[in-house]
Amino acid sequence: MKRTRLRLVSLVALVGSLACVSANAGNPPDLLPTPKAITIAEGEMPLTAGSRIVAGEASLEPLAAILSDEIGLITNLKLAPARGQARPGDIVLRIDPAIRADADIVAVQKKDGRQQVVQTRDFAHTIEVADRAVVAGWDYRAVCEGTATILQAITGGKGAWSLPRMTVKDWPHADYTGTMIDAGRQWMPPDVIKFTIEACRFWKIRYVQIHFSDDRAYSFGSKAFPELGSKNHQTSGGIIPRCYTWEEMNHLEAYAVARGVTIVPELETPGHWGAMARSRPDIFKGPGCMPMASETLYEALDTLVGEMCGLFKSSPYFHIGCDEANIYGVGKTPEEKEYMKKHTLPEDDHPLNDAWQVYIMHVIRMKQICAKYGKIAIAWEGLPGDKRIKDDIIVMTWRSGKYAAGKEQAGWNVITVPWGAGPITKWNMYLANGHLYKRTTNVLGAQRPMWQMSEYSMLEWYVPTLCERQERTWGPDTEIPDEGKYRERMARSTERMFHVAAPVKVIAEAAEGGKVLGVANGLQGWAGYSGTLAVRLVAPVPTGGEIRYTLDGTDPTPQSPVFTEPLTMRRTFVLNAALFHGGHMLGSCNRVKYVWLDLGGYITDYQMAGPFAKDLLPGAKLIDVPFEPETTGQAEWKPWKGQGWAPGMCPFEGIAGKNRCGYLRAQVSSPKAQPAQLMFSGEQHVKAWLNGRPVYASNVKRPSSEKPGTVKVTLDAGWNPLLVKVAQNGKAWRASVRVLGADGNELEGLKFKAE
Repeated sequence: MKRTRLRLVSLVALVGSLACVSANAGNPPDLLPTPKAITIAEGEMPLTAGSRIVAGEASLEPLAAILSDEIGLITNLKLAPARGQARPGDIVLRIDPAIRADADIVAVQKKDGRQQVVQTRDFAHTIEVADRAVVAGWDYRAVCEGTATILQAITGGKGAWSLPRMTVKDWPHADYTGTMIDAGRQWMPPDVIKFTIEACRFWKIRYVQIHFSDDRAYSFGSKAFPELGSKNHQTSGGIIPRCYTWEEMNHLEAYAVARGVTIVPELETPGHWGAMARSRPDIFKGPGCMPMASETLYEALDTLVGEMCGLFKSSPYFHIGCDEANIYGVGKTPEEKEYMKKHTLPEDDHPLNDAWQVYIMHVIRMKQICAKYGKIAIAWEGLPGDKRIKDDIIVMTWRSGKYAAGKEQAGWNVITVPWGAGPITKWNMYLANGHLYKRTTNVLGAQRPMWQMSEYSMLEWYVPTLCERQERTWGPDTEIPDEGKYRERMARSTERMFHVAAPVKVIAEAAEGGKVLGVANGLQGWAGYSGTLAVRLVAPVPTGGEIRYTLDGTDPTPQSPVFTEPLTMRRTFVLNAALFHGGHMLGSCNRVKYVWLDLGGYITDYQMAGPFAKDLLPGAKLIDVPFEPETTGQAEWKPWKGQGWAPGMCPFEGIAGKNRCGYLRAQVSSPKAQPAQLMFSGEQHVKAWLNGRPVYASNVKRPSSEKPGTVKVTLDAGWNPLLVKVAQNGKAWRASVRVLGADGNELEGLKFKAE
């Protein structure tokens, strides 16, 4: 049985949606998101070992080095970064502020000394590929976005690579094309954030919001409040988050900026504050949320926001949370009442008089703190809808279509973050949970939400599907007439993305009769197996490069073991693998957790018969009523094959109903006559016969989580027919049988068949 890492993938828009394609040209390459205007001419520009990446300005030299590594991962060609005069076959990078978009873009830019929502024609880029490829952009990030198109447009193979001759002009429909990382509930290693940044660069996703704090954990390493994060909890069996160091966060900021991606920090206030309250209750513990009627709180929040803004300098945005806050215990103590007397909302002639007004004042104060550090505030849709706070704040509408409609009517600036986007052929950035915003509304873009996922599910599912919504966030008018063809193109685009972002593939194959099971739920995201696992690591290794790996959960370094032959494993392990060349990692690390499950001796193939019933007798009485399978053996038998996380647990829910019973039969082959034991797990009443003789009976309702019922038996040499009867009273109805030695260890040479 073979398992490769799941790639739930996304793709580029259809050729028919391109703004313009020359009539006599070949097919356009898979480009995602679709450019606003593209013409494909006849012919190609070869990429050879003599091609270079020429930076027109010194500021573009970091991008030239990044692009050189990325093209090397796709083609195994090392295009040298260079300055000076370009020549045929080169890729040229230039900044040209004169390049303008052909339509207005809603964005946040600094005007009159503060960040404001504006309409602009900045951000555009152009590409001209003839005897050389010239990528020109309004600024550094626009050039980055043009080079992402170059990466996607490369075609060829077997040492012959080229770019199609083409002309492109492109720009984002709106500034905020974003995704999210929840680092406040599950640990997100810095390299997973780097992988997300790489994918965002590849698909021109401009912003990555990092949710640093929540009830479970706080992960921003504050210098002013080092105690924060000291009492973090785990979520859904995941790794307890720790605080990122300043060195890690500085590196992530520089890594993102160099690739044209902006990190937006989020400090969740005033709700989802549990981890902060546990660490510093003297400042952050309040009645259901932060103590919003407290000057001490705002002194601390000012410091924390200042630290975050000082690290993540490139973002014009700062996220202040405001999601699901239980505010109604605020304002009861004498100190809080004194605070309320000292504050008055704009346009009011009286002090704050209830918790709701304290919440409104909280948002005002958080907006002011953000402005102090040169940022504009973003908040979740749970914030107060008071008209006095709608200026200088942007609302992420993520859950309620009715709420989204109300924000439009009141004239708020919004970013749509729908939990469910609907069919990809119909969704675009203006559609939020059933409400379609008018194009006249200040919709700054769209973001995909993400909560609680593990580092493994990030790589397996979340990041590879980012491009699905990006197509109609970058270009909401792009037509997608055929979803099937669209997803085929998504798959090709995603495969190219992995070549660049996480080039090492992990291929796991079961050995010695073992089984590789499916991936666990999105919160855990690991894979299970039984028996022995053989693991191979595959990558486009450049000359002088090597794959290095670890098995202890740490990220590989240039000193980690080099992969040379398949790894044979029979235990739970965490495998992290990366491609290195010249002492530095290319792309980011690939990672997977394999959990070894002791499934030896479980029967996983049966024939099933039923249901049977009589006079509405409950399971406790029905278990003693004989039916055809145990009298004549004549019944309608249907095959059942186990799979998933409990392959030996046979559910009878498919023949459900109350007061029923059903039968399972299988045969156990033993290489010799020997003592053994049968172990029965399930949730109802059980009887069993081995070789035609009754061997087990339990008339006690037994939860499947309890210790299995066990009986000692003797196996004959050869095949031993086994019949199991299961009766039930309510809904849950399942059973499993495991055959082990008399000492509880696995018996060698056992075989099973369903008949």
